Amino acid sequence: MNKKNQFEFRPQIAGYDCAPTAFINALIYLFKREEIPIDVVQGIYKITLNGGLYHGSSEKDIAKLSKWLKDYRRKDWSFAVDIDRQVGRIANFDKIDLEDENVCCILHVKIAGGYWHYITAFYEKGDYIYCYDPYFEEEKETRNWRSKKMRNGCNLKVKREYLFAEKDSGVYRTGLSKNREFILIKRIKPAK
Repeated sequence: MNKKNQFEFRPQIAGYDCAPTAFINALIYLFKREEIPIDVVQGIYKITLNGGLYHGSSEKDIAKLSKWLKDYRRKDWSFAVDIDRQVGRIANFDKIDLEDENVCCILHVKIAGGYWHYITAFYEKGDYIYCYDPYFEEEKETRNWRSKKMRNGCNLKVKREYLFAEKDSGVYRTGLSKNREFILIKRIKPAK
């Protein structure tokens, strides 16, 4: 996919569906609509929305979904992804290389109120990582990030240094290393 394309990413439709929405937006970026099997969409929602009412997806749900997507194969579809999920102290943000058009990354970040939230990162330009926050509420700008609807479909850009700083506070930060999580998703050619 060409990063200069206009993408129509999906917002959350409820208060607790940021994880499945982030995964759906990753697929919108990596594949054409007709390349995404409907059972993949169903699986994303089924696996991540199996918790109790008013609870987001658990770390266990995300691990299960990551494995399921990585293992997903159907002969009649050319859908295949490689997934590298890293959690906690082993999460190495230097591995996040968004130069490849076939790669995007789901990041677990802190938002206002100290809540954890999933966003999708698509590319890097200069000091900024360009993302889509599915719970976009208003345009806002700080020294380190800016939320604004952009031509390419993104609605958030965050300074890399700020995003990955070893700090437990601040909106759009990945937090302390013990709490970090990211899922690197790469479109690959399916094995024959």
